[in-house]
Amino acid sequence: MKLVFQCLAVTSLALTSIAGGPAGKNVEVHAEAGRTLPTDIQLGVNPADVTIIEGDHGKIASIGDFNGDGLADILIYYVAQDPFPGVGTVVTGAGIVFGKAGLPPNTVIDLTRTAPDVAIPLSRGIHGGFVHSITLIGDLNGDGIDDMGVTVIQNDRTSLYGFFGSPSLAPGTL
Repeated sequence: MKLVFQCLAVTSLALTSIAGGPAGKNVEVHAEAGRTLPTDIQLGVNPADVTIIEGDHGKIASIGDFNGDGLADILIYYVAQDPFPGVGTVVTGAGIVFGKAGLPPNTVIDLTRTAPDVAIPLSRGIHGGFVHSITLIGDLNGDGIDDMGVTVIQNDRTSLYGFFGSPSLAPGTL
């Protein structure tokens, strides 16, 4: 099986599964200009460099650098299905796991046993509305640090609230 990625630069790559890709088979990954990456990835055989266990109803929203340290941080969120009649899925909380330099291969970050570096409680919503989604929205203010967007639904209207990333973002609760 051959995968071809069209990209300007390859800094890292994670493959978790490929439809129709049998476990234990070699997969060639090619970067732009036909250069083969120097890693032979065997799905289902070689362990991942980093595994994140999110916990009940947890999902990875996006990856960005929210504290400006040059390392990829992982934004996760937790959902509840229809906690109030007719509302649908609601984001009840989120968190940020800061990137860490020098992680050894086969690192497991188990968020069922350890809290994320930054906890973002959202069960009460924002400005009286229900949180529908949370994601990376790029660098809104031009400071070179990724920012976070929170989509809120209130009275059949959707609003996007932006929160700027910052070098002062430290472990704790927002």
